[in-house]
Amino acid sequence: MSNFSNEKYKYMIEGIINDIYYSNCSLETKALLIRKYIEIVIRKILDKSENFRVTIGNRNILEELRGISSGNSLLMTTLENIRDFLNEITHSGKIERMSEEDFKRIEEEFSKIHSYLFVNFFEKHLVWEDNELMTAFSIL
Repeated sequence: MSNFSNEKYKYMIEGIINDIYYSNCSLETKALLIRKYIEIVIRKILDKSENFRVTIGNRNILEELRGISSGNSLLMTTLENIRDFLNEITHSGKIERMSEEDFKRIEEEFSKIHSYLFVNFFEKHLVWEDNELMTAFSIL
């Protein structure tokens, strides 16, 4: 039985997506929402319930991710990059407004985490010995 419940996070994720892409909130707020979304994705990868504290800066969480992902460089490098950048960009000591370029960088890093989910799913659920399937998938 899974500890993570898609149903429990569905409403939260819908709200986050709406606020990031369809609301008029600041780029700083959108960046904080992406951080929250990343933590939900990490929770999903690690199969953690809502009762377990998950943050992208927790070293134990990162080590567990490294183990589960077999050290997947896409996931681990992206998490390190985005964690450090989000810490820098959203810290209260940074009083300048976030630039569109900074926000686009956060979105790009976040898309890499989504890429990991996509690849991980197909690695688990498809037969990779099918060369035609592999060729079609590699085009994506």
